[in-house]
Amino acid sequence: MAVAGFGWLLGELAEVNALRQFAFVVLMILAVPAIAGLDVARRLAFPLAFLLFAVPFGEFLLPQLMEWTATFTILALKASGVPVYREDCSSSFPPAAGRSSRPAVACDT
Repeated sequence: MAVAGFGWLLGELAEVNALRQFAFVVLMILAVPAIAGLDVARRLAFPLAFLLFAVPFGEFLLPQLMEWTATFTILALKASGVPVYREDCSSSFPPAAGRSSRPAVACDT
């Protein structure tokens, strides 16, 4: 618990949100066995571990995830027979009879 507290303090002093938030969540997780006992903590092990996914991190992954999403969307549209054109991360559809086409932006680059 002291290590998690020190991690939180380091995150606070260095103004690193990810470290501060991870350390705080670990402190909350470690507080359960300290307050309620090991038996309760064992029963709540999965929900407590799942709390780590509540910490927002990974903004560096967003461009790659958006690229994968755009690729999957184009492949799915083509597989279902919908004509679609892709330029970088945006897609457009050919005009239908009497309608104009509007591009759908899949990701920002």
